[in-house]
This record gives sequence, structure tokens and C-alpha cells, in this order.
Amino acid sequence: MTYMKETLAAYKEEHPELSHKESFAAVAALWGEADANPNKGKEKKARAPRTDKPKTAPKAKSTRGRKAKDEESGGDEEDIDDAEEEVAEKKEKTKSKPASKSKKVKKDEAVEEEDEEE
Repeated sequence: MTYMKETLAAYKEEHPELSHKESFAAVAALWGEADANPNKGKEKKARAPRTDKPKTAPKAKSTRGRKAKDEESGGDEEDIDDAEEEVAEKKEKTKSKPASKSKKVKKDEAVEEEDEEE
């Protein structure tokens, strides 16, 4: 088993009043000097200091990929308008088309019509 599983279970039995989060933090602190730790006794590696970057306002998200690309590349407003018109036309075309029926549905309807005629 792993160190954390074994030690955490034992630690929780010894300290039932502590929450899981508190128990986990305590066992994690013990890990530094545990015999199972392969880095025991070694110096900690130096970390680069954290530099806080200034926060910038989030970019506006666009649902239209082409429009966003045109805006980023400095495209003309006319190009964007044309693209929007194309999208609107495609939507209209798909709305006006009746949904096609599967072969099975068509066959079932034909059988029903034959039954009604008899």
C-alpha cells in the first residue's frame, strides 16, 4: 500500500475529531521526514519566484468562428456582414425543407395506406 493510505487511515483512527482535510494536511507534513520518502534528507529544489501578472479583461467570445477570425485579422465589416448573411440564408434554407423520412417510415406508411384501401 502507499504511505498516504496507510498513514492517513491510522491517523484518522487516532484523531477522529479532525476533518479529512485536516488529517490529510497533517499526514502530508509528516511525509517530509518519513522513511518511505525517497527525497528524505535531500535539499528542496529552489523554485523561481512567482511573478504576478497584471490581470487583463477577458476577451469577448464569439459564437461565429469566421467573425472572430476576421476581427482578429482586421477584416472588413463588409466581409463580416456577408458572412452573417450567408449564415442566415443557410438557416432559412434548412427551415423550409421538410424533414426527410427514413425508408422504414415510408414503407410503414405505404403498408398502412394499403390496409386502409382494403
